[in-house]
Order: sequence, then C-alpha cells, then structure tokens
Amino acid sequence: MKETTIFGADDKELQKTTEESYAFGGSQVQVATVTRGDSQNGSSSTTKTVTGSDGGVTVTNTTTTTTNGKPGAAVDSKPVTIEPGDHNSDSSTAGPVEQAEQETDTSGSDQYVQAWGPGY
Repeated sequence: MKETTIFGADDKELQKTTEESYAFGGSQVQVATVTRGDSQNGSSSTTKTVTGSDGGVTVTNTTTTTTNGKPGAAVDSKPVTIEPGDHNSDSSTAGPVEQAEQETDTSGSDQYVQAWGPGY
C-alpha cells in the first residue's frame, strides 16, 4: 500500500491518498482513496479499477462528504466498463476512458472541487 499525505500550515493534514493494488480471481484490482479535510468537514472518495483477464476495465467510485461532523450519504457512480479495443479516441471527442473518468467523478459538489477545480 502506498500512502501520500499533504500538510498545510501548522502541520495540519489537508489530504491523504492511499493506493493499493492486488490480484483477485484472475483480475487486477486497483483501489485509490483520497480523503480531504478533517473529521468535522471534508470528503472521502474511493475509486476502484478492475482489469479483467480479457483486458476489459470496470471503474467505480464512491464519495462521502462530512459536514459539521455529520457524514452525508455516500454517492456511488454507475459502474463504467471499457472493453478491449475501446481505448481509442481523437482529440476532439472524449473516448471511453475519458468518459469513464467523467462519469465516475462524483465529487463535483465537493467544496474543494468547487473552490479549486477538478484534480485538487
């Protein structure tokens, strides 16, 4: 497991990212969790990518936001499946991989994404 932490002023933890990868039943599984904020106000987003033995990829995402110490409802993305050969796109049109990334971005209402934009 790989863990990366970003600290702000006074060594306050701003963001923690954990990544792990493992094999399960002939598939390769990658799980990334990004936690922002603290126990009172923040969010946690987990993206799971499963690559099957046939080369197909399925991506899911779950995001939970905490406000004033109360966890909100978990928002689950629809699973997005990309079959082998679907990875082609041109620069003017989002291909299946880019569409999967857009569809699994359930943190669009996250206060950090609104304030600083996607990829924060």
